[in-house]
Amino acid sequence: MKKSDFLIGLFAALSIFFIFLVLFSTFSLGIFIDNEDRGTFGDMFGAANALFTGLSFVGLIVTILLQREDLKETRNEMELTRKEFISQNDTMKLQQFENTFFQMLSLFNSIVNNTEFWVNTNEYKGRPAFAKVYDLIYLDAKREANTHFNMLESEIKQNLENMSLESQMIFYEKNYNLYKEYLGHYFRTFYHIVKLIDTTPNINKRRYISLARAQLSSFEIILFLFNGLHKNGFEKFKPLIEKYTLFNNIDEELLINIKPLKEYLPTAFNYPEEIE
Repeated sequence: MKKSDFLIGLFAALSIFFIFLVLFSTFSLGIFIDNEDRGTFGDMFGAANALFTGLSFVGLIVTILLQREDLKETRNEMELTRKEFISQNDTMKLQQFENTFFQMLSLFNSIVNNTEFWVNTNEYKGRPAFAKVYDLIYLDAKREANTHFNMLESEIKQNLENMSLESQMIFYEKNYNLYKEYLGHYFRTFYHIVKLIDTTPNINKRRYISLARAQLSSFEIILFLFNGLHKNGFEKFKPLIEKYTLFNNIDEELLINIKPLKEYLPTAFNYPEEIE
């Protein structure tokens, strides 16, 4: 039962009770008094008037209490309306974000699928094209490591393990420049996908980062490893790589050596606790 209903019922019951009591007492006494006491009997109506005045005052108090109760209910309803509006607004913002996010993922995959180039007499299209760029970087490094004719494979491997980061970046930039028209658009689009996630509040960022990272093959992740250390990605993209653990489960078997890994914060490879 509402508090207002209780107050109304209580006031009504008390009013009826007191009115009945006053009338009953007054008229009962009026029947049995003598004519000489009629004046005194008239004075009893003055007392009744005072009682009714008191009841009016009580009624005013009850009215004020009821108004306060109504105001409280109105405030509660307004708060519920506000929360519902915020919830609807958040839902709409999430829908807008997801529409943009999945459209950008679709664009990124379209760029990958439409990438096509020739190396010597061989054509590479789609994801195999990006795997080929990785192969070219690794082959350049391997040729550099093969310092003299008929070197043993173990010696070449040892030279690769000792190869400087600067040499690796030279091989990356050489092949990046050869296929810049494909790689430039490719890297920029993925950067903007990650940037969209980063700048959108109140979303499960880890979930959407995982969806974005799932679009990359193991070879592509190695290309992003070099891109984050390159002048094109170092300032803006590398901090996002480290913030959102884009190199989680990187295939270290594909690396020339681990020196590029040491240029990144550990969070590039392991999830920080604060990412939701």
